[in-house]
Amino acid sequence: MPSLHPPISRCTALRSNALMSREDQNRWDERFAAGAYGERTHPSVLVESWAPSKGGHALDVAAGAGRNSDFLARHGFEVLALDVSVVGLERARESNHEIRTVHWDLDDGLPEVLGLYDLIVVVRYLNLRLMPDLIEHLAPGGRLIAEVLLRSEEGVGPRGGRFRAAPGELSAACSSLRCLHAYEGSVIDPDGRTAYVAQFVGDSKVP
Repeated sequence: MPSLHPPISRCTALRSNALMSREDQNRWDERFAAGAYGERTHPSVLVESWAPSKGGHALDVAAGAGRNSDFLARHGFEVLALDVSVVGLERARESNHEIRTVHWDLDDGLPEVLGLYDLIVVVRYLNLRLMPDLIEHLAPGGRLIAEVLLRSEEGVGPRGGRFRAAPGELSAACSSLRCLHAYEGSVIDPDGRTAYVAQFVGDSKVP
């Protein structure tokens, strides 16, 4: 059982036993340094709609430049953001100095330093094998908000099975939670672009 809230400094760099994917880190560092997603300061509509109003401890997985972390921090959450990009995490901290960050390659699983969280957010990042471990890091009654791109030749985002889930995969990976919302289809992002997504919101069961 993870400890409740292990101490983490404002900015932490960790490594797993495997070497961090320098290719992924460099690619995302270059994109964020060039201003990628600079116009996307709005949070995910799913996060905005389903984040609990009471605040608490939140984990933002594959946080990027921190648009969802910033929203959560401004709404009463103590936020820990994980991402492979140092530059993206720097941008997250610049947007809100209350955000704590951990530099980590999620292809290596989750860092051991994580505790229990009232809210875990995974938006537009596909790594379904992480879901059982993420669910283990939910506090009793904690909430998971997940959105991944759905397999489609239309809409925003990269193509190919590596980046897009098959129909039903996300809900199946989250089946141990009490489902509050599940959806597969098109959504209109706040910037007006269409995305084809799978969404899941669920709460962990209270013993």
